[in-house]
Amino acid sequence: HIHKKTQPDIFIFTLPRTGSTLLAEILNTTKHSKSVLEPFNMNRQTRPIIAKYIDDKVISERYFQLSNHQLDCIKIYLEDLSAGKLFNAYSWSDINTAYHSFKTENSIFKIHKISYYFDDIMNHFTSDYGLYLLRHPISHSLSRIRNNWSHYIKEFSTSEKIINQLTFNQNKLITETLNSNDILSKFVLSWCLENFVFLNAQRNNTLNNNVIPIYYERIILNTKKTINELYSFIQTKPNKAAFEIVNKPSKGVIHSSKETQKQILSKNKVYLIDRWQSQVSNTQLSNCQLILDTFNITIYNTNQSLPILK
Repeated sequence: HIHKKTQPDIFIFTLPRTGSTLLAEILNTTKHSKSVLEPFNMNRQTRPIIAKYIDDKVISERYFQLSNHQLDCIKIYLEDLSAGKLFNAYSWSDINTAYHSFKTENSIFKIHKISYYFDDIMNHFTSDYGLYLLRHPISHSLSRIRNNWSHYIKEFSTSEKIINQLTFNQNKLITETLNSNDILSKFVLSWCLENFVFLNAQRNNTLNNNVIPIYYERIILNTKKTINELYSFIQTKPNKAAFEIVNKPSKGVIHSSKETQKQILSKNKVYLIDRWQSQVSNTQLSNCQLILDTFNITIYNTNQSLPILK
């Protein structure tokens, strides 16, 4: 494989279980792209590489507090990945497809863990593109609960970029939710806090010029329009394969149920978007809506699955 960057890179910032693998696979259908999957995930192969840039003590499930020096080290790490100086232990998702190429000109970074710092990263990589991927908070939360994952309310609510922006009512709700037995509310609240920096920037129209929001639900239900808009933003033309990827189970099926894979193959797209509605009670819906209202979330609500866009 030969990599020489001559085209802008694409950074996907999101939380796990939001559809980032699907989005990366759509983008990776272009011949010149190389997928760099989850460069901050730690395993036996990546740990020695990452450790050359980032102190082990900093690395965790999410990066809550980074010093300026640590953030600079992360930027250098991404720069070296972009330039092809480093081996990425996660295989290219297109390796067995017709659009795989051994000569690539840009990288697609699927980045979990540091979506909290998306603005700092994209202020540095000004010639590249940033996509911030969102999924309905209840749907996303149920997926994380099903996989027995954690929420991060305490960590994010006390983090440097958030703590001074929280209102009295938001802090009160955080305390009440932490003391409650409502697991779904805790994960929805965590969703609000984990996406807090992006949602505030979007609400205040202060997003970086090289960053746009992408919605999982629109990829699934409005595939053609969404992909065309996406490729227009990155100033590239999509090929036929980009539109067909949505009808195939993602490479990240390790966390998807067999029923989900079956529904994808049968092209039952409504199931993928609406199934959460039958899994929550009216009381849970009311509690979740209170959280969304308290955090001024208007993109999603508990009455419908699709994002509400102006």
